[in-house]
Amino acid sequence: MKKILLLLSVCALSLSGSAFATEGGGGIYPNGTESYGVNHMPPPGTYLLVYPEYYESSRLNNNAGDRVAIPFNLHAVGVAPRVVWLPDLKILNGQVFTHALIPVSNVTLNLGSQFETRKGLGDTTVGIGLAYTVADNLHMLGAIDISAPTGEYNKNDLLSIGRNYWEETTTFGITYDMPRGFNGDILMKYDYNMKNKATEYTSGQEFHFDYDAGWDTGCGWIAGLGGYFYQQMTDDKNAAGIVADFKGRALAIGPALKYTSASHWMMALKWQVETGVRNRAQGDTLIIKTNIPL
Repeated sequence: MKKILLLLSVCALSLSGSAFATEGGGGIYPNGTESYGVNHMPPPGTYLLVYPEYYESSRLNNNAGDRVAIPFNLHAVGVAPRVVWLPDLKILNGQVFTHALIPVSNVTLNLGSQFETRKGLGDTTVGIGLAYTVADNLHMLGAIDISAPTGEYNKNDLLSIGRNYWEETTTFGITYDMPRGFNGDILMKYDYNMKNKATEYTSGQEFHFDYDAGWDTGCGWIAGLGGYFYQQMTDDKNAAGIVADFKGRALAIGPALKYTSASHWMMALKWQVETGVRNRAQGDTLIIKTNIPL
């Protein structure tokens, strides 16, 4: 029971599967957020991307993937505005881009007889990268992101909007987008989590990727499937040492739809159902993504 209570110190920031392994569950990045064309950068300029999300779960899984026998219900609503700037600048023949994101979350947790709700600003993420057009229909990017512990945090709360530690993320992505044909994307990330000094807990390193596969109709619409894969790569550590048999894992899949206008305004919609979950909450996510040139 003591270990289960440790697992259930849920973090509100990562809306997609935010419970269990790693401290607070999941990672800072909300898995499955991105959609078609994520690695295909638009012309130089400033763009506002907004990601409204809704996540719900009534099931916690253990290391074997079995349901934990404890009453549990989690609802999370959030919106994450991201500003992306592409200057008229190339380095190593790649288009430079920078971005900044500050999410806002409202999360409610019922755990047995306990009930908590939290809302507010989450942890800030900033990043810089290079994007390449390898061929007319093939695009790639690489980036480094840093997430800072700016969100509200209290180690004694069951829920916290922030995670109270720094994280460095290495990103690599590939997009293939054929007009009136197949479109596919993968955006891979590897996370290095720093120690939470309030709890002396260090979450393990995490590998995860968003993916989409669909068909371009030729009139601005792409329809298909999308989701994410998540695997915790190294063990968590606390003051006593390694926390064994505690690595998170999850796979999500569901319908994905995107519309892009001639002026680069875009909206995408994804519904994701999680499966194969280990040491995390298992649930469903609804994600909307918009891209508005400024």
